[in-house]
Amino acid sequence: MPTRQSGKVMTLVGASILSLVVILFAAATAEAETIVVAPRGDPRLHRDLFVAESAAERPAVTLRDALRRAGPGTIIQLLDGTYDQLIADDRFDAVSSGSLERPITIRGLGDSSVLYFGSIVDGATLLAFVEDLESVDPNAKGYAGLPTFSRSANCIRIDGQSHIVIENLTIRGCRDAGVHVRNSDHITFRNSLVLGGRFAFLAEGLETHHLLVEGITWIQDPTEQMWRSDHWCEFKYGRKRHLNGALFGSWDIAGGVIIRRNKVFHAFNAVRMVASIGRHVSLHDTVNVNVEIYENEFHFIRDNVVEPEFDATNWWIHDNVIHNAHAWFSFDGLYGGQFYVYNNTGYFDEKPSANCDDRCRTWRDRNPALCGDLHTGGRVLKFRKTAETLPGPVYVFNNSWYLRASIAKAGGVGALGHWNNAIEFCRRADHENGACSSKPFFRDFAWKPEYDFRFDLSNHPDFPEKLQADGYAVRGVQVPWPNKVFAAPTEGDFTLVTPVDERAGCFVTIEPSGAATCDPDRDDRPDIGAVQPTEKRTVFFRTLERNPYEENPRIVHVDWPALRQSDGSRVVRVVFSVPLAEADEVLSILVSWSNGHQVVSEPCAPSGNILRCSFGPSSVLFDFVPSSLLLPPGIKGTNGLRPTLWGRTAPFIAISPES
Repeated sequence: MPTRQSGKVMTLVGASILSLVVILFAAATAEAETIVVAPRGDPRLHRDLFVAESAAERPAVTLRDALRRAGPGTIIQLLDGTYDQLIADDRFDAVSSGSLERPITIRGLGDSSVLYFGSIVDGATLLAFVEDLESVDPNAKGYAGLPTFSRSANCIRIDGQSHIVIENLTIRGCRDAGVHVRNSDHITFRNSLVLGGRFAFLAEGLETHHLLVEGITWIQDPTEQMWRSDHWCEFKYGRKRHLNGALFGSWDIAGGVIIRRNKVFHAFNAVRMVASIGRHVSLHDTVNVNVEIYENEFHFIRDNVVEPEFDATNWWIHDNVIHNAHAWFSFDGLYGGQFYVYNNTGYFDEKPSANCDDRCRTWRDRNPALCGDLHTGGRVLKFRKTAETLPGPVYVFNNSWYLRASIAKAGGVGALGHWNNAIEFCRRADHENGACSSKPFFRDFAWKPEYDFRFDLSNHPDFPEKLQADGYAVRGVQVPWPNKVFAAPTEGDFTLVTPVDERAGCFVTIEPSGAATCDPDRDDRPDIGAVQPTEKRTVFFRTLERNPYEENPRIVHVDWPALRQSDGSRVVRVVFSVPLAEADEVLSILVSWSNGHQVVSEPCAPSGNILRCSFGPSSVLFDFVPSSLLLPPGIKGTNGLRPTLWGRTAPFIAISPES
């Protein structure tokens, strides 16, 4: 984590290292085959973690041979050592698929199992993969295209495969992508450390769907020059434009993407998903559908935190932390709609390019029209400037921002709901490093009747009276300037310091159709700012007429601790990604704890995509995480498909097998 004072990455938090005892126990007890892998198949190349008798019982093979042998349920265990991706025997090129509940799992030992694209780091064969970027004219306006699958300097390749899990690895030196996926589905990449590269995870192909990127730590620029000294144009048009990537990047994929609990440091973008709708209108409403981005940390992002491009539908962006970023949520150049941005916190303590070096100044001098601006201002919401069909609706609610930039600049959106947000603008005296400057609440932002901007709270001098006089129909609570809104936002404390009776917001309801409303009359309406509602918000998913894939009902939320009712009973809601069918049998769930205690629910009631199960007056055990929550076998979606544990939010969830 970086220190708040310097932003230096003081420690690299990689994936947790599995113990040898756990590995051998899992290999001995699991029904699936376990294949042990060593660099180049030679167990002498790793440290003395693997006892001789176990090596004799289960001799190590090459990674290439293990991937060829793998089938549903296979576990490929990588020993410690470096797997050079320019050596054929060590190449991670998946050629087999698992099944829905029996994936192929490739597992490392954390920071000691390293995938490495050696020559790229050494620079020996750099130009075999990319053009000579040193020769790019700073006056030229051109972007670096996305790396193609056949010419990508990547460490993990998955092409036309399904149901693969990759975990507990360290990946470095992969110039284009740590993981590169094409026309594949149900791919999980988790609990790993990625150093450098343009993308940590890159996906392409209209047959690509159901991708989970979880628990990844990605540090794109360990030098920190991208944030502190380089010009933004260096990465858009210059010699470093090959770094215009993201933690998660994609090109024309169907969707079904989960990006959660990751940590990104010193990167150009965090999430960037591109569609070629600009050239292929027939793709409209079939790509970048159903995307969840939540519980991530984004630190020092030089361009965009979240950037859907050209087409996207039904994105849920919530419970993330943004620390120092240029543009937070980019909805420009985009078709599509239904974007939900809520319960996020964001703050700054530095501004980008604060130490603009000689080359940085050269960009400003040689191309003042394009690069005269250092791009240090930024914005929270980035909208399209043209008069084409605008995306929307965009719903932004119950967020807490500490800003040195405007909420929105020039541009527009089809419809906007902006409710219950707590927004503090910085005071120069609080930042000795000059990071704070005066910014308008809106900057050349054209107001439309379709915008609903209510129940916000802000200390900006123009909010809300001056904005109303300028034609912006905003309503909210004013905190007199220069008073503060939050207790200590740069320390992560977004506690409101305004009186309680001035904080009541509206209750935001999202219907299965996707429409959101703001109701100020409910007694249980929440406070303004990032809050945790009594019941976690239900995430709804779009099933399109031209949906490119089938969706097994997957578990997107479980209420735990179980919701307490006034009569002492408890309720557990299990939320699925698609609506549930009426059951032919009684549905009950069985909850077990490690002390042997078990409780069976009353008959559950499926309604839409929610299975609601009640328990009678219960013990205090319902406040503790169970060892198992077993769902009955009779659950099915209205599409006739059985539920899946892929992407589940709670590890204790299980599904009874069909008899």
